[in-house]
This record gives sequence, structure tokens and C-alpha cells, in this order.
Amino acid sequence: SILSSRPITRRAASIPDQFDLLTSTQTCSPGAIRGFFISTQSVITCHRDAAFRPKFHHRHPSVESASSGMSCRQNRMETILKKFLMTATALVATVSAAAAADLPRKSAPAPAFVTAAPVFTWTGFYAGVNAGAQFGDRRTDTIGTPAFLTLVVPGNVPGRLSRNSAGFIGGAQIGYNWQFGNYVAGLEADIQYVDGGKSSSFTGLPVLGTRLTTSAKSELEYFGTLRGRLGYTPFDRLLVYATGGLAYGSVKSSASVVGVDAPALAWSGSKTDQKFGWTVGAGAEYALTNNWTIKAEYLYYDLGRSNVSALGNGAVRGTAALNGIDYVGRTQNRGSIVRAGLNYKF
Repeated sequence: SILSSRPITRRAASIPDQFDLLTSTQTCSPGAIRGFFISTQSVITCHRDAAFRPKFHHRHPSVESASSGMSCRQNRMETILKKFLMTATALVATVSAAAAADLPRKSAPAPAFVTAAPVFTWTGFYAGVNAGAQFGDRRTDTIGTPAFLTLVVPGNVPGRLSRNSAGFIGGAQIGYNWQFGNYVAGLEADIQYVDGGKSSSFTGLPVLGTRLTTSAKSELEYFGTLRGRLGYTPFDRLLVYATGGLAYGSVKSSASVVGVDAPALAWSGSKTDQKFGWTVGAGAEYALTNNWTIKAEYLYYDLGRSNVSALGNGAVRGTAALNGIDYVGRTQNRGSIVRAGLNYKF
């Protein structure tokens, strides 16, 4: 039995000549072996290799036995201490990991969300103002009376009075756009004040004992449109469009005939008409921001014709030879508008 009273021996190896083996056997007591087995729960052979020491002859065997027992006890204590340190280290590591798991963790910051810039759209209501210039193409043709037309042939009175007028135009507009893809359709209404009118005159050869000066004048007092717009957006904030629709306005026309050599003889008349016609044009509009836009626009308009009659005064009526001779002129109301505008889109 391994725990018997017989000592366990191990033969020592040979050593160099200058050292002498202290003992040929090394002994561990059974009690030491039993205690060491109990502490480690494993079979351990308790021995130490033969020590090389300087030669000391004639050493007593009891001294060797005591030294051997002390060496075994030291080995056992070292093993127990190592196990204790390893166990303590594992325990500290386990407790530290558990404590770290219970600590609040610093969460990663939430990702910053960048709001994308809204894509511009032309869809929506808008209102704004405009200003520019109006160029009128006015001409007045002599159309009556039949007796007065007899004076046109020899050049006593003009068959046509032509004039071009120019003036300021400014007003406001309101509209709505629908955008579908790169195309925009819309409806716009506007109204403008117009400042501009021009007269023309002609003095002919003597007739009925005097030269006659014939004059005609027409002016556009206000002007408005109700138009559709159809455009294309080369890029999201630029709109190029064509436009057309209804045009309307107030046209004031006047005409007169005066005897140069007989000032008492005079014909005069005036008339204001609410005229309706058509307009076409084109323009470009650019969005400065999501709400403010600017535009440049050209329109051609035609409001039709206006007739005006110049009737003779009392002196004309008192002259039998001039009875039934009255002037009737017909004026063409058309022209062009060039303007810029500023809109606010809701």
C-alpha cells in the first residue's frame, strides 16, 4: 500500500568528483504523503532530486531524514499557496466581470439625422406685381360718312392716320400652377394701369373754302388678361413657358376736324369702349427661394377696333352745303407689352 509504513526511496544519480552525494536515498514519511494527498486530491510523488552540495563526509543519517521531511513540507506548502493564488485570481476576475456587467453602459450617440432640402415645386397659388412698358400700334381709318369720304379722294382729308404710342404699364397678377414631371400648366389673371396715348393729325388741301385738319387719338386706360400657361422646367427652379388667352381693356378714342381758314367750322367726338380680344406671349420665371419668384414676359394683344364719330358743330349744321358731312374713324387697338414681375408662391 502506498500509505504503508515503508519509506519511499529513490536512487540518486552519480555526481561529479568534487561533490559527494549526501545520501543515496531520500525519505518522505507516510504522514507527509497522506497530508499532501488530502490537500491536492491527486497522487503526487514527494521527492527532490539529489542536491549537489560541497562534500561533507560523515554526515549523520538523522540529519538527512530531518532535511528530507522539511523539503516535503515546503513542497506541499508551495503547491497549496499556488492553488490559493490561482483560485483567488479567478474569483477576483469573476467578480470584476460581474460587477462590470452591472455597471450602466454608455450608449452610442444617436445618429444625427440630416433633413434633406425640400425639392422645389411650381405647384400652388401665387400672387404678385408687375411693371413694364406698353407699345401701341394705333391706326385710324376714315370710314364715313359717305359724303365725307368724297373729300378723301382729292387729298383734302386723310384716308388713314397712323401712330405708335408707348407708355408705362403696371399692375398685379394672381394664378395657380400644376406641375407634372418637368411640365407646368397654369392659369393666371392680371390687371394693369396703362399710361400712354398719342394723337396724329393731317392737314389737307383747301376744300369748301378752307383747309381741314383731321386728328385722331386713342389710348388704353387699363388692360387685363386671363391666360393659360404651359411651360417646361430645364431645371427645377427655372420655368420657360408660353401663354395665351383672353385680353380686355378700356379704350378711349377721339377724333376732330377743324377748318384752318374757317375756325368756326369744327367736327369733334369721343368714345370709351370696354374691349375684349386675345393675347399670346412667352416668358421665363425663376424661383429665388421656395416662395419668391421673378419673371420676365412678353405679350402681344389685339383688342379689336373702336369706331368714333366726329359730328359738326352749329356752324357746320347751319351751312347747307355741309349737311350730312361728318367724320367717322375706326381705330385698331393692338400692341405689345414687355414687363417684369415678382411673385409670392403660397
